[in-house]
Amino acid sequence: MGESNAEIVRGLYEAFNRRDAAAAFARISPEVEVDYRGVVLDAEGTYHGYEGLGTLMRTILESFDVESFKIEIEDIAEHGDRVAIALHQRGTGSSSGAPVDIRIGQVWTLAEGKITRWEIYKDRNEAWEALVATGP
Repeated sequence: MGESNAEIVRGLYEAFNRRDAAAAFARISPEVEVDYRGVVLDAEGTYHGYEGLGTLMRTILESFDVESFKIEIEDIAEHGDRVAIALHQRGTGSSSGAPVDIRIGQVWTLAEGKITRWEIYKDRNEAWEALVATGP
């Protein structure tokens, strides 16, 4: 039996924290769509495919000293083909050197064991609302 959707998403973050891009991308569909409404204001928008995902990730990671950037899943909920997570992100600002400590929410949609959509929200509440608003 394969991994649950929640396990697939959790594994993605484990791969990210190990800096294992190949293991992370193995969990993501090449046609992924990313809807970013997070806290990096100049990155807000919709991104398509691996190219769009790469553009967004570079934009976000340029804000941090990459080696210091860590993500911890604080809460996770599975609802049909969707998974919501509450994340705690910590790092150091790349240009300022200031500590960064934020909490955000995300919703992931999966099909056939691959992530097909990633929605990034400003906080946990927005993500949980989006998860339950879609129905089973």
